[in-house]
Amino acid sequence: MADEPIRKKQSKEENKEKKDRGPWAKRLLLTGAILLVIGLEVGLSYILNKRMVVPKYFSSTSGEVKKQSDEMMAEGNIEDKAGLNTNIFLLENIVINPRGTNGLRYVAMAIGMGVNKASTLEVLRGREIQIRDTMNTLLADKPLGEFVDMERREKLKREILAAVNEKIEPFEVESIYFKEYVIQ
Repeated sequence: MADEPIRKKQSKEENKEKKDRGPWAKRLLLTGAILLVIGLEVGLSYILNKRMVVPKYFSSTSGEVKKQSDEMMAEGNIEDKAGLNTNIFLLENIVINPRGTNGLRYVAMAIGMGVNKASTLEVLRGREIQIRDTMNTLLADKPLGEFVDMERREKLKREILAAVNEKIEPFEVESIYFKEYVIQ
């Protein structure tokens, strides 16, 4: 029986400790919930801006810029300099798994091909599937290091140029541009 008062005292002390921990635990839980909600809002706004707002902005401004440059060319304010291609064929959504990555890494690209003759542009449009296949074959054989190294990009452009020109002979692509170049 002497043990009963001691147990009662111990249980009262345990209850006091639980009550003392309660407000801190509640505050910590509330803080965590608030941070989670803020994180979700930031993430959602990023996704919405990335997928909806930014593409609309750039698609409308790029059209305006092209229109302005065409007007300036017509007025004679800009001279067509040597090396400045008048036509560009854009090959978008090229996604490659580099050699040796076992599908865990990828490179996403959009490649512009500059030509001076409109007839070459039409040939490129007509052979897009063959050119995509050539790009997939050429780029998938490269290790990831060749995509990461900035100094190797010019070599990569020359290889792409040679491979494309081989497919569209006797027509000729004069230059290669990387519009998008993402390594993940």
